[in-house]
Amino acid sequence: MARTNEKPEALEEIDYDHPRTQSVFIEQSVPERQFLEAYNLGRLHHAWLLCGPKGIGKATFAYRAAKFLLASEKSEEGGLFGSAAPPETMDRSADDPGCRRVAAGSHADLTTLEPMRAGGQILVETADKLASALRLTAGEGTWRVAIIDAADDLNISAANKLLKLIEEPPAHTVLFLISHNPGRLLPTIRSRCTRASFSRLSSEAIARIITMRRPDASKEEIFSAIELASGSAGRALALLDGGGAEAVSSLANALMSKHGEGVLAAEGLAASLARNNFQYDVVAESLISWLVFAAQPVSGNSAASGLPSQMAMMAKAASALGPKPWIELYEHATQRFERTKAVNLDPAQTLVDILARIQALLARADKRAT
Repeated sequence: MARTNEKPEALEEIDYDHPRTQSVFIEQSVPERQFLEAYNLGRLHHAWLLCGPKGIGKATFAYRAAKFLLASEKSEEGGLFGSAAPPETMDRSADDPGCRRVAAGSHADLTTLEPMRAGGQILVETADKLASALRLTAGEGTWRVAIIDAADDLNISAANKLLKLIEEPPAHTVLFLISHNPGRLLPTIRSRCTRASFSRLSSEAIARIITMRRPDASKEEIFSAIELASGSAGRALALLDGGGAEAVSSLANALMSKHGEGVLAAEGLAASLARNNFQYDVVAESLISWLVFAAQPVSGNSAASGLPSQMAMMAKAASALGPKPWIELYEHATQRFERTKAVNLDPAQTLVDILARIQALLARADKRAT
């Protein structure tokens, strides 16, 4: 597989969590039917925009489609390969040589476009290499496939380079653009792609994925991860691996501390998280989500997705103050967290400040309720 992220060549251990290695695809039948229908009618569009939150199967689908198109053994099926009964599923044999090369990351006709580092941008130089790779003749079969993960990470020059590629696609090429936030993409890119929308996963589906990939996880750990996952299996696995669920549980306990004990609880939590970036970020995200729910009417915050039940109940009680103080605190917290990262402020002090402000408002809400 041709990669365009410019990472040095090296022998890598198999990443069994990587989307290209997955053999099970759960609860996303709508985009699969959409893709198969286009394929079977001989109208497979050259650019697909895969939309939805992180961790729900968009990249898994893209690699699944790549295996479907790049499989070495082509049965006499419908679409472009014959007049027999068209395929009813995108399943290909895991033993197929082409599928094995996709899973191993070594298929000559599959190119991926990714940032060079986590949180980075996809640069125009990398997009140039993608364009050059796709203009080569397919090395192993009929199709060439490119996966852009994620298109949201394209800088403006790289986005314009990709737009030109979409407008003038090489023959027998299919591009899959993965997007967690399509609104960030150029309107001209969105308008030239076939859009496939992915929905959040059910708790049952996430539990099944966790059980397959983390067979040693306890029922309590799985439940906690699912409760905070907001329908994302990827987030559930990250929470499970990084101790995020425990960190949010500690956050809930700190928020529930009795009057006079809140500052000590906040300081203890902040100190424990200050050197763990992942857990700190999870707690920060949870606080921001909690403030959003606190600002909603009582009827609107009854289903606080991604928050533990204790925090959801607190958000419901907090709405007794009305939305204004919580909206103001949401704006303060968002800016404070962003500034802390931007100029390297003390993360522990930022967390203590926001928790203290929340606890003060919660005390006011309690008084009003009584």
